[in-house]
Amino acid sequence: MDLRRAYENEAQNFKYDRSIERNTALIAVHNDEIIGTLEYDFIGLEAAEVTHFKVLNDSKKIMNGLIKEFNYWHPFIKRLYFNELIESHIKPQNNIIHFKDACLLYKVDIADIVPEQLTVSKAKFDRVDKWIESSEDVVVGTVEIDDKIVCVDGYSRLVSAYLKGLESVYIYKDIVEDKSLYEVCLSWCKAEGIYTIEDLSKRIVSAEEHQRVWIDRCQENLNG
Repeated sequence: MDLRRAYENEAQNFKYDRSIERNTALIAVHNDEIIGTLEYDFIGLEAAEVTHFKVLNDSKKIMNGLIKEFNYWHPFIKRLYFNELIESHIKPQNNIIHFKDACLLYKVDIADIVPEQLTVSKAKFDRVDKWIESSEDVVVGTVEIDDKIVCVDGYSRLVSAYLKGLESVYIYKDIVEDKSLYEVCLSWCKAEGIYTIEDLSKRIVSAEEHQRVWIDRCQENLNG
């Protein structure tokens, strides 16, 4: 079973357009067949609410997998509420799942966040730029390298926040044992003169260019 965030071209499988726009749509796939979906909205910085879900056979296993995937992408969330009955799938207390090991959030200045990404896809930027309005809308994953706060997920949101004049956002700290890939990416950014989110905001490119300049290069590095 493959669990992941939904792609934009899979919007027809979800009830709400905003779930795709806000990257709050998860999908479970087995043998190229969609066997489960989960959509949710955030409630402040510590909770989220499932707005719609659909699971097929072996529903308990699929639902637990989707919830685990949710927790992977949002380790800072403490409570996940369900607005639909799910007793046949899992049985959380009062339809609330509590994540006891939720990590801490920190409010930091955007100027203090260092990018390790070379470009931002305009298609993805345009999608998130529609709804970014405040610092609370932007929570990104980071690692610490040489006492620097290095973003590892959420660049489209960060750039949107910067261009809208927001001075701060929220971060959580990823626990990563091997930071070598991020260190390589930082060296690429240094070579290109990308030291800040302001620098990155000048490198919003087409999806094709983003694929060529950034994604393909990362894949080549991973493949050795």
